Order: sequence, then C-alpha cells, then structure tokens
Amino acid sequence: MRLLSTFLLALLLTACDQQAEGFFIEKSWIREAPPNARALAGYMLLNNNTAKDVTLVSAQSDDFAVVQFHRSIEEDGVYRMQHYPQLTVAAGETIEFKPADFHLMLMSPKRALTLGDTVTVQVTLSDQTVVLLNIPVQKKAP
Repeated sequence: MRLLSTFLLALLLTACDQQAEGFFIEKSWIREAPPNARALAGYMLLNNNTAKDVTLVSAQSDDFAVVQFHRSIEEDGVYRMQHYPQLTVAAGETIEFKPADFHLMLMSPKRALTLGDTVTVQVTLSDQTVVLLNIPVQKKAP
C-alpha cells in the first residue's frame, strides 16, 4: 500500500509542475537557445481553478540575472515585447505562455544551458505563496 501511495504521489507531481491551492503551473519548458544567447524564453500553462483571481508578482532564478513576465504583441506586422510587472490569472481562467505570446523572459544567463538541463524558477504570488518550478530546456513544447 505504501508503495502504491508513493507511486501515485510521484505521478501527480509529474503531471503538474507545481500548485498552490487550486492554482497550477504545468507543461513548463524553456526553448533551447544558441550558445552565448543573452536571453531565453520560458513557456507553461497557468491554470487558476480557484474562485478568486491569482496574481503573479515576481519571478527569479539563480540561473538568470533577470526574470520577467512578457508578451509578444504584433502591430502592423512587427512584433514587440511588452513587459508585465505583474500578471493576473482570473478565477477559472488559464493563460498559456507560448511562442509569440506570453512568456517568461529569462535574461543574462549565469551559465550555459543546453538541451536536457533544468532551471529552477521561483514565482511569487500576491499572497506571498512561492511556487517553485523545475523547468527543462527543450527544443519544442512537451
């Protein structure tokens, strides 16, 4: 029975990167970049299965000097990035971080990252809950 419980807990943890009382961050990944890239992008699903809005107020990683919430916006055929100091996920909503849309902007890497590496990112919510993500470096979405 204990082995089954351990297996089910491990399965639950791999199905979802991290959660905070009904707020789930899952399917996270960082796009592999060329050596010496000055910035990388992180993607994921933010699922708010609660009855109230959840606001992400900051993100940080020991592997990057700066981690910010960004969104790529297309205007007249040209994309530009918009920085979001905070990002709110409305009650019952999901926001997908994906290429050419919302993403984590991971700037000034402190080490070379290659395919298969894992980056730990700490996301702080407005209620001071800290969500830890272990994000794999991959070629494409999982």
